[in-house]
Parts: sequence; C-alpha cells; structure tokens
Amino acid sequence: MTKSEETAFGEGLKGTAVLRSGGGEPVVAAERASDARIPPGSGYQLRTVPVATLPGGQVQVITTGTNPDETLQVDFALSASGFYISSNNYPSIVPILILFGFYHEPSGPVYPMLIDPQQVLDDRYGPVTASRQPGGTYLMYLIPKWQSVFGEYSGNLELKLCKDARCTSEYKITGGALPYKFEFRPDVTLTAKLNGTPVTDLRGFTKVTSGQTMEFLAPTGATVEIESNMPVTWTVGGVGTSRTLAVVSQTDRRVVGTVTGGTLTGSIDVRAQPIDTRYKYYSTVSIPAL
Repeated sequence: MTKSEETAFGEGLKGTAVLRSGGGEPVVAAERASDARIPPGSGYQLRTVPVATLPGGQVQVITTGTNPDETLQVDFALSASGFYISSNNYPSIVPILILFGFYHEPSGPVYPMLIDPQQVLDDRYGPVTASRQPGGTYLMYLIPKWQSVFGEYSGNLELKLCKDARCTSEYKITGGALPYKFEFRPDVTLTAKLNGTPVTDLRGFTKVTSGQTMEFLAPTGATVEIESNMPVTWTVGGVGTSRTLAVVSQTDRRVVGTVTGGTLTGSIDVRAQPIDTRYKYYSTVSIPAL
C-alpha cells in the first residue's frame, strides 16, 4: 500500500491495520516501517496473518488506531448450547469449554469476564472468568444451571475485557456477545388405563420412564389405553404368546387396543420410542399371561 492508497483505505491511518479478503476474513496486516513522515510513493511492510481455528470457539480481536488498547472488536465463531433430559439414564450437566484468542493482544493486562444477564449459568461456582494459556489463548468453562421449568432458554452472554482484577476500568469493545441455547426436557413417561381405570402395576408403579417397564394383568376382551407425555413411535407385539393387543385407536401420544385371546404364555409388549432422536431410550408396557 502506498501513501496515496492510504487515503482510500482510511484517512490518517496509524499503527496496525487489517486488510480483509472478499470473504471478510483478515489475511494481511500492514505496518509502517517507522513513525516518521512517509513521502508519497513509500511502501509498507506486509506480513501474512493466519486465522487460527480454536476448538470450542474462536474469537478474533482487531486493534486499530494509535493505541492498540483503544478499541477491541470481538467475534465469537460458535455459540454455547446444551440439551439436557431429566433422567438418570442421561448425562448430567457438564461444563462447556470455551476457548478464545486475541488477534492482537493489548499491551496491558487483560481480565476477561462473562456477564450472565438472565442467570442461566450455575452461580454456585462464582463468576465466570477466563485463564490465559501458554499459547496465548484464553480458556473458560460455562456450567448451565438446571431449570425446573422445562423448555428452551436462549439469549446472549456478554464478554467484558477488564484492565484489572476488580474491573474498575474496561477496554472498549464491540461485539462480545456469546449466543447460547440450553434445552431442558422431561424424560419419556408412560401411564396406562385398564377398562378406563388408571393402572397401578404389579410392582406398585403408576408410571414408567425410559428403560422401565410397566407390568399388569389384563383379561381377554379388556380395553387397554396407554398414554405418553411426548410424541412417540408405538411398537405393539408379543413374546412367547399368540395373544395380541388389537389396536383400535392410535396417535403419537396415545394408543388404545383390545386384548385378544390366545396362548396363556409370554406377554403382550407395547414399546414407546420418542420421535425426537435425541432421546436414546424407550419405555415399555407389558401384559403378561394370567
């Protein structure tokens, strides 16, 4: 870039500039050879700047102006997300690793902090801070707070870049919003009725969740109704018996059938697999022989 091109790029440019490719990624940094007045036609020293891919997320910070600490632009490449099911069959909440780095680090100390406006993070461990790693990247862990009301919680966490540990002053920053989406869902749950009466099974269960089986006796001709708390795919069959459940009505949350006659061995089994493929386990209702 020559002196005449400097005007087109930005009047009075000093320090370090970042030139972008057509795709918007920084590819070259232009630096003056000295702070002395540069005559027309003088060149700049150019050096390539690789854009690192950081596991778990990426931040590029671009400094402009005479003071590299004046304004910091922060862009998170990835958001924080999690899907959690209220069941011992599924993993509990684990920390989410976030890594980020600076394109040009400020000359002074940096104390990154994450602000949680909607209080979706577990505050039992104190405020979220970041620690600098040997390679120059920063690491922090996010621990979502379990929500007793099932649903989707989404929004933005805000990154602050403080100049001291007490954050009495901050670096100017543009961007810095970290999007999040945390989903909290119930486990699949089945209940049953026999001839219109709610069932308490042979072990005293009135409902069963993933990995569990409800067992109760039903005579030939009885009407069995099974309900799910979420959309499921029903599989009706039998093991070691010629008896069946003749389905008369079915939706993705409810199946109704009549017990037919047959050999008094084995059992009639009705399996409910959630349609949401993030659920890995099913629940079962079993009607053994009398």
